[in-house]
Amino acid sequence: MDALRENRVVLIMKYLFDVRVISMTAVIVSISAVYALYARIAVYPLLFALTLLAALLIHMSANAFNHYLDFLYKIDTPANALSQGPPRIIPLGVISKEMAGAAAFSTMVASAIAGFYLAAQSGIWVIIIGILGVTLFAAYDAKPVQLKARALGELIVFIIWGPLMALGSFAAFTRAGLNFGAVYAALPETLMVVAMLYVNNLEHVSIDKELGIKTLPMLLGKYANKAYYAFLSSSFLVQLVVIEKGFAPWSTLVTLFSLPLLILLIETRARGKRAYFKMAKLLTVFGLLYVLGFALGLIL
Repeated sequence: MDALRENRVVLIMKYLFDVRVISMTAVIVSISAVYALYARIAVYPLLFALTLLAALLIHMSANAFNHYLDFLYKIDTPANALSQGPPRIIPLGVISKEMAGAAAFSTMVASAIAGFYLAAQSGIWVIIIGILGVTLFAAYDAKPVQLKARALGELIVFIIWGPLMALGSFAAFTRAGLNFGAVYAALPETLMVVAMLYVNNLEHVSIDKELGIKTLPMLLGKYANKAYYAFLSSSFLVQLVVIEKGFAPWSTLVTLFSLPLLILLIETRARGKRAYFKMAKLLTVFGLLYVLGFALGLIL
């Protein structure tokens, strides 16, 4: 443990890169895709920036509460703190439980302030969707509901990152109410986020069984790996449907340049090796290329 404390700077950097920065990139991608799709209609750049800030703060708060509650419920312990994925910084002693709770609460308050301002500018739908999102975040982590322990984690993440984030951001920065076309624009990145959660659960099956947690890979059993390949491929396949329906330009097919990373991930899992960190890289590269494709569509 002393050696781990000496390397806490390294652990913090890994934590920021593998959890905070990667997930924040996905938030930016989904909201930017919706913004780019509707940039030619009544879109307000300042409201877009504030919407993005509010979404980032909400997600930061959700991440902080996730780590706080996992430590509180003894899901994250010193014994498994370095087992899979990013390091668990509370059981490692990098930050205290109190500090993690304070970070979660302060970012939640900041996001609420930004959300109320957006609602004042853009209407009640911003508040309604924000409340739904926060409620689902709480139900995902907190007992007695704790949906992530009932094999519903992927579904909840899909709902939050897909329909709720897309509809809420559209309503906030256009002042035009709801538009379900926005959901299509965010769908490819949303499915990539779901795939990342799934592979994290896939690589935690043995630990989760010991803790009495049920996850989707457990339910799928021998088909768990094949399901992961399907999750990965779905982002690219659904993107074709989104383009065909006119909710993304053909230039977004620049995401095909990330296919080598997809193939590498499949090979990694086929060899029984960990794929979480490679999945984080694919999520980022795919997302950035997707937004680049929208930008190219606007220019062309």
